[in-house]
Amino acid sequence: MKYIKFNETGTKATEAPARIKKDTRWIFGYNSPKNEKMLLEDGYIKYDGNLPISCLTYVDGKIIENMP
Repeated sequence: MKYIKFNETGTKATEAPARIKKDTRWIFGYNSPKNEKMLLEDGYIKYDGNLPISCLTYVDGKIIENMP
């Protein structure tokens, strides 16, 4: 499972980083399912598929898988 966020046009996805600095503290394992609530609040979307994120787009609130 991956947590991804798309740009404004929905054409480029980025995966949640393994660590992130929020306010003054580092969060290690940020992209872990145990942090799902925080990831969703931060605008990430859960993706259960197997395609690389470069093959994904976001249209009308849905992740579209584009075969390579």
